[in-house]
Amino acid sequence: MLKFVLPAALAIAAAQAASACEDRVTIDPMQARELLSTIANGGADPLDQFFAFDTLMCADQTGIRDLALRTGAASSNATIKGQVLLRSLFEMETIAVQLLPAEGLSTEHYKAIEKTPQLNFAVRYRDLAAGCLSLGHDRRCDVSSNLSVTGTKAILHIDHNNDIIGSFSVVDGSLMGRVRVDALNGLVFPAQIDLF
Repeated sequence: MLKFVLPAALAIAAAQAASACEDRVTIDPMQARELLSTIANGGADPLDQFFAFDTLMCADQTGIRDLALRTGAASSNATIKGQVLLRSLFEMETIAVQLLPAEGLSTEHYKAIEKTPQLNFAVRYRDLAAGCLSLGHDRRCDVSSNLSVTGTKAILHIDHNNDIIGSFSVVDGSLMGRVRVDALNGLVFPAQIDLF
């Protein structure tokens, strides 16, 4: 029974904590060191790791928040990795999707990457509860132009004249995946979104 309760409790806490910082607080350097150590400790209780991460993300010092993100990205705790993804993406003003060269791509792929190495999308609206960044509408999460986040995965969906569809997973502090770009002859590219 506990195997099912703990993941459910962490998921509920994660959804609530993503917006838990009503005010930023100053964190003592010794406390910050202890909290970072808890996040990095693979043997620590997952709930302790979660609350350590959440506390550090409410710090008024940007350096401490950055250290929490980087330490959390290296964690084996999937809940922490999901929080790193959410917190990083929801801080961004622009989502930058880098098209990557890879073995086995055609000459057409390489020419497209040379011409358009990166796709940039302005974030117009954020719905943290829904895990959605609107890239189109500025008052709601646009179903036809968004980046949606679930756990440690993200789906990019741009549905206009030139559709763009992408699927990503967290790998070593970045979102790695594939994206299909209709404007580039419908080619599918390996792609990356840097989280920090």
